[in-house]
Amino acid sequence: MPCTFDRRGRNGGLPLLPGAEHRIVFEATPETGTYNHQAQIQRHAGSFHVAWKSSPLNEDEDGQRILYSSSADGREWSPAVDVFPSMPASMFGCDPGHCWDKIHHEGSPFVTLNGRLYAVSYVGRRNPPGEYFPTPTDSLNATVLRR
Repeated sequence: MPCTFDRRGRNGGLPLLPGAEHRIVFEATPETGTYNHQAQIQRHAGSFHVAWKSSPLNEDEDGQRILYSSSADGREWSPAVDVFPSMPASMFGCDPGHCWDKIHHEGSPFVTLNGRLYAVSYVGRRNPPGEYFPTPTDSLNATVLRR
């Protein structure tokens, strides 16, 4: 089967669905962050919502944040906003130039509570793998919701 590409030739070599429209939600640049991944898409109250993690350059690096955009029709998207802004390692008392820790947000699926849509994130650290904040105390909650 011959392969048809979108206008930029970026569909991974897979055939496009007949009649599908392709829309760009966010155009990454070095200024806005070139690593963008882990999109969470939700339809709620007649609109589409998407949140994803974004880093300056690499996955799970210090300064990673969660961006959000919405659309009433799936064609025109709102400008991306920081739904969970960057939490640099320095916020946790660590000098990023001398610290093995890299603090970052991890995205999770949206949650609907009492008819309201919430974006979800938890704060993680890159090293050692699999550890999530709060560290060293467990008295704080590492999962964050934002309406």
